Amino acid sequence: MDINNLYEGIINDKIYVDLKNYEIDIQDTTNNYDNIFSDMSLNYIRNNKNYKNNQNYQNYQNNDVLNIYKKNDRTDNKIPNTVMKNDKKKTTSYKFIENSFLKELSNITFLELNEIKEKIKDYVNSTSTNEYLKTLSRSYKKLRIDINNVLVKNLDNNLFNELFNIFCKLFNFNIIVLNEKKNIYIMFTLDKALDYYLFNEIEDDKFKNYKFEEVLKEQSIINILKKYNKKLELNKIKQLKVDELKNLAKEYKVNINQKKQDLLNDLSKFI
Repeated sequence: MDINNLYEGIINDKIYVDLKNYEIDIQDTTNNYDNIFSDMSLNYIRNNKNYKNNQNYQNYQNNDVLNIYKKNDRTDNKIPNTVMKNDKKKTTSYKFIENSFLKELSNITFLELNEIKEKIKDYVNSTSTNEYLKTLSRSYKKLRIDINNVLVKNLDNNLFNELFNIFCKLFNFNIIVLNEKKNIYIMFTLDKALDYYLFNEIEDDKFKNYKFEEVLKEQSIINILKKYNKKLELNKIKQLKVDELKNLAKEYKVNINQKKQDLLNDLSKFI
């Protein structure tokens, strides 16, 4: 192993030692092979700071022997991981975790996941919040039951708008959720003067995850949202007349020369 390779590895916080590739002549008793290890010492490296001027080091920049991390990078289970298949096509895999939204809230609020659940329960079960719950639902009692029920499940797959509004109320911020796959967003505003907390919604056919991105001011969200369509609600678009549907379809760049049911089918991609 070339000592310059070791320098490169240490600079990049990577050390890869493969002594089997170090050529040793067992008949040669004149070499001191302890140098292999003494040259690895940090003291030796610290005292030989001019190694970058060495031509061998410069040539090593094109050497890929130690760059073992160019293979499939493994990332945090909350982040999409891009891998190569058959050296031709890139595909993206994602490992879903339960209650990711609550876990992100936990990081933001410095509360334990169970503490957050208890705060939600205490809030919705209190008679003092009846009036606010009535602004979210026709039946505040049913809403209370629904929220208590979903708190014992994987919340990511069971989140609904009223619950997002309660998050805003509890933690005193606004929420924006982007879905890049569907190219849509949904926003829950408690007070325009408050910060907007931006989340990404990541999903497949069975699961959803949420990943916190950044905190935004009201004036900053315009540039973020101009690339996305507002999330539609199925029960509302079903009530629209054909002309109203066509106007909506035009806004969402959907073919307007279709029958009502076909328009609904195409617009359902944004739900």
